[in-house]
Formats: sequence, structure tokens, C-alpha cells
Amino acid sequence: SLALPSVPSSSIVTLIMVLSSMNVPVHAVSLLFAVEWFLDRIRTTSNVLSHTHCAAITHHFNRQGPGKTEEPVMIEEEVELIVHSPDAYNS
Repeated sequence: SLALPSVPSSSIVTLIMVLSSMNVPVHAVSLLFAVEWFLDRIRTTSNVLSHTHCAAITHHFNRQGPGKTEEPVMIEEEVELIVHSPDAYNS
């Protein structure tokens, strides 16, 4: 997989680099311009759907919103501490 920028027809530049590294003639890339328009639309649709799913899942798990988080509440209870002195056992 390649990290392609979201610039229209940017995959042509990446494809030329890959074909050059594989010693494939680059002049044949001009034939790919005919289908690049359609492939670009498919790639954009895939990116939009994945971003939409991420936003929907994040919204589902964080329904309170960013400004409505509750502060942790300290529970204060009175505790009775009984200390026995050593003299109490002798009497």
C-alpha cells in the first residue's frame, strides 16, 4: 500500500516512480490517464467513507461531547478509628 496525497491525479506521479524503479517504459503511462479519472473518484469515495466511519464511531463512544465531561467526584466518608492502648488490656 502507498500513502497517496489527496491531490487529484497524484497517483500518476507515484505510478511513474514505481514503473521507473521496475525498468518499465514510462511512455506507456499516458494510456492510464484515460482510467485515472475514474480511479481517482473511487479513491476519493473510499477516503470519504473511511473518515465518515471513524467520525461515527468516535461520536458513538463519546456522546457527551468535548465540553461536557464530568469531573471525578471524591467520596468522603467518616471513618471511626479505634485505637486500643496497651493499658486497656491490663485492666
